[in-house]
Amino acid sequence: MSLKGIVNGYTNSALDSVGVLGKKKQEVANARMSVCKLCTTFDTDTNVCMKDKGGCGCLMTKKVYSMDSKCPLGKWGPANLK
Repeated sequence: MSLKGIVNGYTNSALDSVGVLGKKKQEVANARMSVCKLCTTFDTDTNVCMKDKGGCGCLMTKKVYSMDSKCPLGKWGPANLK
């Protein structure tokens, strides 16, 4: 994930934690996280998509908030918020 994507993910996560993230972005993040939680590469203890099992190695509680990011396994892609 790019530095811009990382910053975007952490920023949107912080905005959501204080209740000011837009509804569409919140819905995208929640839907993505639901998909991740069902994936065999997702570690429920660390919330990381395990690289050694074919995942991206990212902290998913932040990556799902990066609207331009995508799942390397093709399970979700960049958000279309228009």
